[in-house]
This record gives sequence, structure tokens and C-alpha cells, in this order.
Amino acid sequence: MRLATSPQSAMIWTMREEHQPRDRADRPRPLLRDTAAHEDAISQAEAKRVLRALAPFGVLSKEALEHECRAGTWHDGGFAAALHAAVKAGLIVELPGGFYRDARDHKL
Repeated sequence: MRLATSPQSAMIWTMREEHQPRDRADRPRPLLRDTAAHEDAISQAEAKRVLRALAPFGVLSKEALEHECRAGTWHDGGFAAALHAAVKAGLIVELPGGFYRDARDHKL
């Protein structure tokens, strides 16, 4: 047990002690990762990652976009799912011939 050396430290120590759970059962449980909301958040983040890679160029082929996103380092099917989500969300426009355009870029 730690002894307080001043009235202020005794107050801080007491406050810290009161706010810390005493039993593991009293601690809040972490949110589950396998929820639909979590999967949706991951999908949105990955779609934005694809958009950030496309933004400096405006238009890229799918292969060039894969290269810019370093899709080879993603989990299997991750890039394709993210690209699909970005198109579905209206962030990226799919063009003929396997090209993709930043939907925010109205000059093209």
C-alpha cells in the first residue's frame, strides 16, 4: 500500500482508487468485432483508402489502382471488396474499359 505524503496526493490517490474497478466482472466488456457495424466501418475505411490512392490521378485503370493501393498486401479479396464498396457508395465511378474515376473530380 502506498502512503500519501501530502493532503493533495492523498486526495488524488483516493480518487484514483475509487474509479478503478475492483473486480474483473465490474469492468466494461469490449465491443465485439464481428458485428455488422464493425464490418461496415472497415468497409468504409477501405473504400476511402482506395479513393485516396486514386485522387492524385483522377482516372486510373484497375491494375494501376491496385498498384497504387498496394493491393498485394491486403487480405484476399480485400481490394476488390473495397473497390466495389467505393463504387457503390458513389466515391468512385466505374468507366468503360476497366478504368475508374474519382467521383469528386468534375473536370474529367
